Amino acid sequence: MASKEEDMAEAEEEEEEEGPPPGWQSFPPQPSLPPPPTPPPPSSELGQMVCGSCRRLLSYPKGSRHVQCQCCQMINFVLEGSCFLFHL
Repeated sequence: MASKEEDMAEAEEEEEEEGPPPGWQSFPPQPSLPPPPTPPPPSSELGQMVCGSCRRLLSYPKGSRHVQCQCCQMINFVLEGSCFLFHL
């Protein structure tokens, strides 16, 4: 019985040394992703807008294009003052 166990152990060692299974390929490491865009420079001027989802008042640095609401996590598009008119 010891010979069967030895044969099995040798067969397992041979399988481990044969290398990867057929069809297996090694891929080179992927290049790192580019860094995220830098936020606009800090400004003392703040804009305000109302969240389009929960209607909370949001403050944001002037020049921002998108503002995320901290309450509902909605991403809001910022319209510049000349892009819209208020109707009373």
